[in-house]
Amino acid sequence: MLSAMTRVSADVIELKNGRSLEGLITQESRAELVLDFGYGSTVVKRSEIAGIRRSSAEERSRIETEHLSRAVESGTLIPGGCEEFASLLQQTRKARESSQDARAEEKAVQDELEQLSSELDRMRNEQASLLSELAETNRHADSSLYRQRADKVNALEAKAQSNILRRQDLQRRIAYGESAVRAYLDTYAQLQRYAEERLPRLRSSSAKDARAEAFFSNAAKEIARMSADFEEEIVAARSKDERHLSVSVLFNGKVRAPMIVDTGAVETIISPELAERLGMHPSPDDALVTISVADGRTTQARAKKLDSIAVGKARVDGARVLILNAPAPGIEGLLGMSFLNHFLFQMDMTHNRLILHRLAPSKKPLDKSR
Repeated sequence: MLSAMTRVSADVIELKNGRSLEGLITQESRAELVLDFGYGSTVVKRSEIAGIRRSSAEERSRIETEHLSRAVESGTLIPGGCEEFASLLQQTRKARESSQDARAEEKAVQDELEQLSSELDRMRNEQASLLSELAETNRHADSSLYRQRADKVNALEAKAQSNILRRQDLQRRIAYGESAVRAYLDTYAQLQRYAEERLPRLRSSSAKDARAEAFFSNAAKEIARMSADFEEEIVAARSKDERHLSVSVLFNGKVRAPMIVDTGAVETIISPELAERLGMHPSPDDALVTISVADGRTTQARAKKLDSIAVGKARVDGARVLILNAPAPGIEGLLGMSFLNHFLFQMDMTHNRLILHRLAPSKKPLDKSR
């Protein structure tokens, strides 16, 4: 315990003006010396120095390691040839922070949005009742009652408009959060590919450089921390052909159906029969979406929102689907990028499986001041 609490002493330069400087002496001459603070350095003239207390070899080694780590983390230490990797690492680091912030507030935002939606429904029902009463009130025969009811209608409308504005703000925050998570998934995937394909060669070319090794060691630790952000879900699949897999998909936690994994489909598409089993019936009020089908033709489909879509334990809540005829016999639809984009995914055609990496639940505390 005592050794862990022992303070590491650096070189200390006592100045004639009574001040002192602490760091590592990296260069010396008869006229001056250079003192490294770990975040910068300064030149000190010999004529200004009253005395020097030097660190031991062991202390110096430990401080040099700390300085290297600090320089790596701050981005000031980048070995030659590693500029692209360092930039990608910095991008991923920032994307990770934004993603963690968004996910920390995700549930609170969703809960507030649901509450506001319920309140708006209640206000609209109350407003309809008040408008009915107002219509039945004789404006001239009972002007006082008419004004009273009109004031209630107007006050309720003001509250409803405030509710709508707040909901729009929350929806923007949800959209930003989804964008932040997607940015982290994308940059992390790029970083991982770069680390696997190019980092070993870069590292071997700098094997005898202590500063470069500190950079690579710190980068490896940081990538390992990022990797721990993800949970892996491996789902058994069936091969439909050399480019497509089909998987069992659970809709709304109750209806299961076979779907083709289609990375070329922007939306997830379900058949009218599956929609019927889910109790979903297309209506003129549904959004009409124009899409391109496999043979190049364009067609229109009704859009519906589901409570959830799940493949194994990988689930997306509040997902939109389009209702369109099934693409093949025995298949109920296409699992498109509207679902897959929530994950890092890999279609393993050799072993007939779909591998999904999802962000684990956020452990970052919610900033309630936001």
